[in-house]
Amino acid sequence: MEIVKIDVDKLELWDDNARYGQKALNERECLNKIYGDEKLRRKTLKLLDAILEKKEIQETFIVYESNTLFDKKYIALDGNRRLSLFKLKKYPDLIRKYKIDASKIELLDSIIKEINCTLYYDIDLAYDQVENRHLGEQEGKGIVPWDAPNKDRMKKIRNKEEEISIGTKIMDFYKNTNNPKYRKVKENIKDKSTLDRIFKSSAVKKDIFDLKKESEYNLNNPIVVDKVDEMLNLFYSTKGDVTEVYKKDQIMDMFKDIEPLTKQRQTRTILKNNVLLPPQNENIVLPDNKNESKIYNHYKSKESVRLFNWKSEGLRIESKEFNYYLENSINIYGNKEIDEIDFSVLLIPYLYRILLDCAFQTFYNFINNNNQVFINNEAIIEFLNNYKDNHSLATEKNIVMLFKLKGDISKHQEEYKLAKSSMSILNKLSFNQNNSNNIHLYVTNINLIIHGKKTQLGLKELKGLDFKTLQLLKIISSLINKNI
Repeated sequence: MEIVKIDVDKLELWDDNARYGQKALNERECLNKIYGDEKLRRKTLKLLDAILEKKEIQETFIVYESNTLFDKKYIALDGNRRLSLFKLKKYPDLIRKYKIDASKIELLDSIIKEINCTLYYDIDLAYDQVENRHLGEQEGKGIVPWDAPNKDRMKKIRNKEEEISIGTKIMDFYKNTNNPKYRKVKENIKDKSTLDRIFKSSAVKKDIFDLKKESEYNLNNPIVVDKVDEMLNLFYSTKGDVTEVYKKDQIMDMFKDIEPLTKQRQTRTILKNNVLLPPQNENIVLPDNKNESKIYNHYKSKESVRLFNWKSEGLRIESKEFNYYLENSINIYGNKEIDEIDFSVLLIPYLYRILLDCAFQTFYNFINNNNQVFINNEAIIEFLNNYKDNHSLATEKNIVMLFKLKGDISKHQEEYKLAKSSMSILNKLSFNQNNSNNIHLYVTNINLIIHGKKTQLGLKELKGLDFKTLQLLKIISSLINKNI
């Protein structure tokens, strides 16, 4: 036995596969046995998507090298579903018959040419290894599968907290808490699967906690934790056995007297240094012992916002870089409602900063080519004097400069000779310099994200950044297209 790489085209499907009811006549029949079974086909096509996502096959095939007088064959005794995906390219009629995406098959063939294989020269040793993989743990001789807590533990190790089940999260909370008010449940809690059954049920998740998804349970919120504790106190005051909550109607009956949490009671309440804080703003800033700020976002909003909904805003900034980022931002984010802040949404302030930097650079180039228009403006002179290559232009000082210029243009319209449409746009803009704190907060909030000092945002706060960024871009667009 040895570990080798084998060209995928040299590997052959096992025609006497234990999955088949009887031996297949040829390769085509092997494929028909795999893809003709609806359940097996569905699982195999999901496997295809997983392979394409990772761009590799991580599992090692078990292969037997069969030598005869006339030829040598590499028969895959394990890995046949994966290998079948490569064999499909020879049978376009089967691809059509089983409604398989031909482009995915072509892509797979282009990115994977060799397979890691455990190569056996003794067929019985090869069969032993195949059985070890497929017959379960065999009192420890085979592969011992993980139970649900083991699986959740692995998700924790890999920092996939959002995938951990609510039962495990509740178990962990009681394991780690020393608060005496949770002592009764802590002493009785024992079965993660029963907790999953209770808190995944729509009778609890939707009717009591007003949630759509299991991942929305927020055990950092003491109000939510207290409601969980209230329910489990009731549950363990009886038998505390899964037979009491096995069906949905049993769960409904068990907790029928529990008062549901309203959305308002669950949102934006946190525990800091064992002190319960009342609901406040979307983001709560709490200084820690090092006088730094940690910003907490405590609950998914039931509201949603639309960001980069800018297609009809008439932005005209002649910059290849600006239009590249603008077009992709609108395509990715502009056509969907956002109702929670995930990592991809947290990147949006970076895009606001990039767009503003590109726009300011275009504005700087425009001034240099049209300096007779702005030559006597003090704000512009200061802007030019402070300009440095490879430095961000989207600074608080430069944004203030824009509004000073906007105000000056409003007073001396004839001198600047802007078209009526441009003046109309400038006059309608409501994000203005009269509230200097407004500009300061805008720049600060974006900087906190970009500099890694802040990792969460509220939807309203993000919507505000979106609105203000658009206003700034409109000012620049109006100034550099003064004749439109």
